[in-house]
Amino acid sequence: MVKGIFFDAGDTLFEAAKPIGQFYSQTAEKYGVKVNTAFLDQRFKVAFKEAPPLSFPGVTQKELESLEYHWWKNIVSRVFDGIDFPAFDPFFEAALYDTIEVRI
Repeated sequence: MVKGIFFDAGDTLFEAAKPIGQFYSQTAEKYGVKVNTAFLDQRFKVAFKEAPPLSFPGVTQKELESLEYHWWKNIVSRVFDGIDFPAFDPFFEAALYDTIEVRI
């Protein structure tokens, strides 16, 4: 009996159509912050790799949404750590909920 199937989705089943650093750079520029795409892309890879697993067993749907939101915010905060970004929270909302085009 199969109890579960796990997939490593990112860069396996699908990938971003453009580098994440490029997406963040373009979105940050809308908030007056110019950052090199390659720099952000490298930082994202490191922050994502070092992040704890995105797994929160036994929580309610509402708790899950909050935990996932803060998990992503922590990663993106690490990407922009040390960069003067006064409007980070509005940027994060736009970056999190904006559409990232993916290829399957």
